[in-house]
Amino acid sequence: MRKLIPRAVSFYFLSAVFICSPLCAAVYEVHPGVFSSYEYTDNYFGTAHDKRKESIYLIGPSIVLSAATPSSVWENSGYIARSYHRKYDEEESLEAVFDTHAATSWSHHSLDLAYAYRVSSRRESLDDPLGKSRIQSGTLGYGYQLSPATLLSLGYTGTYENNPYPEENLTTQGPSVGLTHQLTQRQRLSLGYDYLYHRYELSDNTWVSTSNAHWGYMVTTRVELGVGFTYMHEDRGRLPSENIYNARVTAGYLLTQNTHIDISGGYSWLNMEEYDRQGSYTFECELRTETRYDVFLVRASRGYTAEFTTDRYGTYITRAASLSWERMFMRTLRSAVTGTYGFREPTADIDAEKEKDLMGSFSLIWDPVEYLSATISFEHLQHGYEISETERENRYRITIEGRY
Repeated sequence: MRKLIPRAVSFYFLSAVFICSPLCAAVYEVHPGVFSSYEYTDNYFGTAHDKRKESIYLIGPSIVLSAATPSSVWENSGYIARSYHRKYDEEESLEAVFDTHAATSWSHHSLDLAYAYRVSSRRESLDDPLGKSRIQSGTLGYGYQLSPATLLSLGYTGTYENNPYPEENLTTQGPSVGLTHQLTQRQRLSLGYDYLYHRYELSDNTWVSTSNAHWGYMVTTRVELGVGFTYMHEDRGRLPSENIYNARVTAGYLLTQNTHIDISGGYSWLNMEEYDRQGSYTFECELRTETRYDVFLVRASRGYTAEFTTDRYGTYITRAASLSWERMFMRTLRSAVTGTYGFREPTADIDAEKEKDLMGSFSLIWDPVEYLSATISFEHLQHGYEISETERENRYRITIEGRY
């Protein structure tokens, strides 16, 4: 499975070169620079007791490289930095971040490729493994306009996680296919299928397949109503398989020229081989508004989720909410506020506690000149269990990056 990652990377770069051909017609930009940051945390190890403070410095070279033609674009950015710790110098190491994206379109076709590489000991949430992790992820998307009313979408996604001991390494990958057809001027039909295979280092490998269908009807220029159905199958090797069925009603409403809201509600059934069938109502809501100076997004949901990660293995009843708000004060100054809440309740066949996650952040970004950026940020992380005590961490960070 590890051989798959280098092959995927090679395929990506070969495809990116093809996308940006002919090379003589491309416009190139290369901006080398220096990345630096300082972070203070009041709970470096993320424990409920005996909290340890720490200051972490990062400095190293960075680069931004892009190539563009009239129909294609290829963008790359990243840095390699050495970390320095004030107290725990045994934690010092090299950290790296690299992101690349390529896209093109021709005739009735479109192609989109993305790849990301991370080597870091900085956790995104307190339930992530403690220590240095190496994560590679990539996506491939292809679209073909079969007719003016029909769009075919194909995709493939893959992620490889190399986690510190005692956590397992995990590889997740699988294809997806979607078909959207405009039945009439007011009616639209969407069909989709995706498959994800989870390969663990020690635990039983699993796979999850999801089939969905949705029919929408445009009542007015502002209102769309519809119905949807989803079927999910989980195969967990030697453990009992599970099936999730969901039926829902959907509604979309254009509140203003810049504000749109989507709502869906329904019911889900969970069938387990060795337990009685369970059921739960489901709900999803999204509100998005975008103006010249603001981008505001709120999401909320409730329902069954199949989660196979380094610390979760099975089906959960999940309640989640998120908020993001980006505000531009002037051309050189902007802010970003984010917040997420998640509550997971294990189903009957999972021997685990209820979990609650809470994360919030505020950032102020200053770009005084084109190739200089400075960011001041605050981040609060919180993770708790039904019985165990809650873990909390506050982070304060300053990041400066200059490019030539």
